[in-house]
Amino acid sequence: MLIEFCRRARWIMVVMACAHRLVWAAGDDANPFGVGSSAQASGLYASWMPKMAAAGVRWVRVFPEWNQIQPWAGTWNWSLMDSMLNTAASNRLNLSGLFLYNAQWVNANTHTFPTNNYPAWFTYVSNVVHHAAGRVRYWEVWNEPENFAAGGTPADYARVVTNAYLAAKAADPEARIGLSVASVDILYLEQAIQAGAADHFDYICVHPYEVLGTLRSGQEALFMSIVPTLRKMLAARNPAKWKVPIWFTEIGEELGGAVTAMTQAQDLVKVYAMGIAQGVSCIEWFEAQEEVDVEEGLNKVKEAAELAKDLRVRLAEAENEFKEIKKSLEEA
Repeated sequence: MLIEFCRRARWIMVVMACAHRLVWAAGDDANPFGVGSSAQASGLYASWMPKMAAAGVRWVRVFPEWNQIQPWAGTWNWSLMDSMLNTAASNRLNLSGLFLYNAQWVNANTHTFPTNNYPAWFTYVSNVVHHAAGRVRYWEVWNEPENFAAGGTPADYARVVTNAYLAAKAADPEARIGLSVASVDILYLEQAIQAGAADHFDYICVHPYEVLGTLRSGQEALFMSIVPTLRKMLAARNPAKWKVPIWFTEIGEELGGAVTAMTQAQDLVKVYAMGIAQGVSCIEWFEAQEEVDVEEGLNKVKEAAELAKDLRVRLAEAENEFKEIKKSLEEA
């Protein structure tokens, strides 16, 4: 009886937390449902954006690289950026922007930080934010700097971030700047913050692929610890920012082996539901492309959000049952 009581109590609390957040997500325009695209599939955005919009997605993470926008010093090409923005707008999608990577005229290896030309980086960020003002508000600084910045250190990343923050805010005071790391690399974030990035960001972006892989082995608690652990670090290293929004700007899994279309859809539902429950502001499933259709999983998430609206009645019934169980235990 006591075991049953504990199980019921646990699930009542979980359902109450999830229901509250899912109802909010379903009814708020700033909802957390998003997708991202790889460099290879980004050229197909005109094909998959309408599908994602139809599935209920509201955020897309796709953006041209610095090298595409400014192919050489003093020359700016806004055609691809404007096309992406216009396509997103026509589908009522919000585009989350990125500042990435280096420009070939600054360093032949574009997967390096612009440590030899921060003024050029500052100008690039300033012009991009100014050009997109009113159309893009959220900007992620780089993509997985541990993986895509050869020889770069957290201290180098801190300088990249501070320059981007100052340039973006000057160009558009409404711009929001996000730190980015691979996986949930809290140590890298901590080191960058201590090296100078403190107070120069408005949200945190993580890519918890590895943690997603634990869900089917019964380690949901590990997944649910992502946001609390990040907040604990922020409270210690940058207290003024400990409540900033947390985004999952990449998370997903490739079809093949143990990952079937059905398990992928199930994991997608888990990611959104459990991410929302722990307070993640936006989740961008990786990836959206023409060949891999994530509509089924996203539609299941929408259905879950709609069902959450009816949970208030069920919660009232569960609370009454909870009281009855408690009463019977006290009388035993």
